[in-house]
Amino acid sequence: MNIDRYTCAIEGIKAPDSLKKRTAELLKAENSRFVKNASSRGIIKKTVAIAAAVVIVGATTVFAEEIIRRFYCADGSEIQYIESENERSVTFENIHADYVKVINGRVYFVLGDMQIDVTDECGDTSYFRYEIKNADGSRNVIFIGGTVENPGWVELIFDSEGKYVTNRMQIRGEDNWSDWAMYNEGVPCGDPVLDDLNGFLREDQ
Repeated sequence: MNIDRYTCAIEGIKAPDSLKKRTAELLKAENSRFVKNASSRGIIKKTVAIAAAVVIVGATTVFAEEIIRRFYCADGSEIQYIESENERSVTFENIHADYVKVINGRVYFVLGDMQIDVTDECGDTSYFRYEIKNADGSRNVIFIGGTVENPGWVELIFDSEGKYVTNRMQIRGEDNWSDWAMYNEGVPCGDPVLDDLNGFLREDQ
């Protein structure tokens, strides 16, 4: 097995040679698995598995160049959050999700076998809110808003410490309900006025 690329990446770690070799082998195996899975789902994203490596030797924790964290959307699809010193990136397993349907002129929130009529709670500035609390403490918050002609949804992802991670959404029309939903949830929405009110545009934040 050719593991030179991974061996070089961890050669600066102070650890027994056998542990270094095993770590390199595991990283190569993980990288091969991810690239295979990503390709099968049409995700054009190359990730080097060394980025996710955390090697613990005694009381010393050595982090590689990047850290990969995995989260899950309400529909069960995976999100990979990659963070390095200079940048952050997010890869979604399922980019074609949809939590809203219009049936007989009514707007429904749809998740698995569940369908909830949310028509009366939706509008240009109003929305329906649904929260999922996961076993690890992370949360998914879904908003459904808009009109029967232009319904849409937003999903926010929070980690186990309650920190906002990322979002995905499908917005139709020019409605601004999604900005208000995200503003009220305390996360950046892209509207300069609302984001400034939440402190996201201030230099001291």
